[in-house]
Amino acid sequence: MKNILILIIVFLSVHSLKGQVLKVEFKDFDKYKGKEVLVAKRQGDEKFYSVDTLFGVGTILMLEPGLYSLVNSGRIIGDFVLFDSPITLSFTDSSLVYKDPYNEAFISDNSKWMELIAGGERESIPQIFKVAFPQMVRIDSADMSTRKIHSKYWSFPSLNWDFIVNSPFFNEMFDYYFDKLQFNSSDSIESSIDLLMSKVPGKYRRQLEYKILSKYENHKVVGFENVFVHVGLEYLQHEIPLDTTDYKIIGKARSLSVNMVGSIANNFTIKGLDKEDFELHKTEGIIKILFFFDPDCHHCQEAWPDLVSFCDANIDKGLAGFAISLSENEDELLEFIADNGISKNLTVAFPGSGSVDTFRSKYFIPSTPAIYVLSSGNKVLARNLSVKDLEPYMRISGF
Repeated sequence: MKNILILIIVFLSVHSLKGQVLKVEFKDFDKYKGKEVLVAKRQGDEKFYSVDTLFGVGTILMLEPGLYSLVNSGRIIGDFVLFDSPITLSFTDSSLVYKDPYNEAFISDNSKWMELIAGGERESIPQIFKVAFPQMVRIDSADMSTRKIHSKYWSFPSLNWDFIVNSPFFNEMFDYYFDKLQFNSSDSIESSIDLLMSKVPGKYRRQLEYKILSKYENHKVVGFENVFVHVGLEYLQHEIPLDTTDYKIIGKARSLSVNMVGSIANNFTIKGLDKEDFELHKTEGIIKILFFFDPDCHHCQEAWPDLVSFCDANIDKGLAGFAISLSENEDELLEFIADNGISKNLTVAFPGSGSVDTFRSKYFIPSTPAIYVLSSGNKVLARNLSVKDLEPYMRISGF
């Protein structure tokens, strides 16, 4: 057959090697004789990186399981998926011809297997699809408990983790799991992470930890930073070895662990403007707003009018505002209030002379202004909100 490229790819079971041996043999390679053909690893739809160059007969490569492209002169001339068994691929002028069920399923005949998946016919579905798209395989009614669903979801890649972490499927599975299969609760997510970590082989844990940490470090959902703390302190902190970036992540997790959402806010006693002791846990309010600020802070000055308006508007609902100055200078604080105004529903306190203790080491205040929302019992309901976030947060919370 004219211009036929036959690739015979054979896996050798060499347990001492990290990857698997991939032998590539070319026959009837007239079309690409003397030309470079790159073997590129696929990471996602548009990310490629070259792993080797093929020039002709007898090339032996070390490749990990995953999805690969053959590239010539910047043009993709064919894709193949490397799973866990030998495959034979024939290359024509227009396409690759597969005699391998995994490649046929994933590349050549997606619609056929998608229909089987949609119909729940799992027994006839090639393993490649079970690994790549487990979320599309129906779950039996007997497995509808949350823990069983989550356990079942991650049972597929355990059959071949080498494949899943070295292919675009890993990101897809990860995103679907954390975006679609989770309750909107940090406690639920942390429990799911613990279950997942119990299934992930040790050599892949850190890769998964980094992805979770990245996803939840600056998450918009209130309280989801707790997930970042959980993974940083319960998992990454115990990895060996740790590098400079790891120590920075762990340090941030420790800082965030102070007064996390759901915990009881640390008590402190400083001075009110009336010279009396201001003790947080003795304050009253169905909802308490702690506004940590610095009189010299430009952002604090900009946010102050909205804070005053918000406290005034909610005085009859049991909300109480507390503006806590980071400055120990009473004159500076009085000048700030004179310039910017005050609400009768806003108590001002500062760490002035005679204060029993300070809040500085007890609260995570990366910048000012910093806002904490507490319940009447001083439970942290939210933090890291802006003043403009307060009204919609309260409305959503049913306040």
